[in-house]
Amino acid sequence: MKKRIQLMLSEMSRVIDMQFECRRCNDSTLVISTERSALLPKIASSLPELDSTCVAMGHTAYEAFCNHYHLYMGKIKDSELMTIRQLSLAIGRSVYERLTLSYPNYKFRMYLEINKKEGITLRFHQVWENEMPIYDDATIAASKLSKEFQIYLLTDTKCDY
Repeated sequence: MKKRIQLMLSEMSRVIDMQFECRRCNDSTLVISTERSALLPKIASSLPELDSTCVAMGHTAYEAFCNHYHLYMGKIKDSELMTIRQLSLAIGRSVYERLTLSYPNYKFRMYLEINKKEGITLRFHQVWENEMPIYDDATIAASKLSKEFQIYLLTDTKCDY
């Protein structure tokens, strides 16, 4: 367990120092993390204005896809879960605080996804009018009963859907 925690800690400064930037997509302004997951196409980071793909996907889905970071990859043992969860929640709250300080006029939903078989992911998106969040409050509450996959909402922002 010590090695796994050390690995997370070694990546923590990169996540905590995550930068954000605005990208135009038609008449909308999306907030995108400059810290990219390996899954995100690099071309998106080089474009000041995104094509209409983001609108076709929905703003929420596009931002949640772009704005996800793997804090930990791999299986999580029951004996490690509490420590890794607490560390991940602290990292997530720190990133959320920086995000909201950087964009005080925007509302965000930030999630910490803990999948005991795959790892831990931090994900966020803006609250968009007439769009469902990636995870609604009922889904988040239901996940607390799962032993394999739990979702934590790191904001008190509600969505009108």
